[in-house]
Amino acid sequence: MCGPTDITVGFSTTNKLVSRFIRWVTRSPVSHAFLVFDTPTFGRVVMQAEAWAYEVRPWSLWQQQNTLVAEFETTGPDVAPTILELAPQYLGRKYDWKGALLAGLWRWFGRWIRGRFNTPYRLMCSEATLRILQHAGYSSVGHFDAEVTSPKRLLDRVFEMALRYANEFRLKYALPAVRQKYEKRLTG
Repeated sequence: MCGPTDITVGFSTTNKLVSRFIRWVTRSPVSHAFLVFDTPTFGRVVMQAEAWAYEVRPWSLWQQQNTLVAEFETTGPDVAPTILELAPQYLGRKYDWKGALLAGLWRWFGRWIRGRFNTPYRLMCSEATLRILQHAGYSSVGHFDAEVTSPKRLLDRVFEMALRYANEFRLKYALPAVRQKYEKRLTG
């Protein structure tokens, strides 16, 4: 295969002020969502929305600047064709700061926000990750509104699906405290 392989969905954070703010607003251990995959030419890469634009970055460079909180193998529909289809449309798009703020405020204002500030030419991290999963046919996240889904909300759903069903996602890695929290919440 010439396209991406070993595709995973990742969640992370940093110690930067914006990451700490996102974690505080969403009451979450994560501030970022992204896709990771292997390529024949560049090796392991991260496809993500960053402050400047949607990009692909080498895994080794990404690891130097981020803390991986959780990573899940995609075990449902093949995501590779969707990455090949949507990446050219997404790469270089500016970061959706408005959408990120509104996703954080979703807890307080809920449905009032939906559709009010749609910015289809910009992407935030969880929005891009969710759109790719939805386009690939992941039914467990099909009903989520990509414009207002925070990394926390996406992590909650993916973790739930991985621990309860494992038909679309399988837990590959999680910080021990995060794993224990979700296991306790979902089984207790």
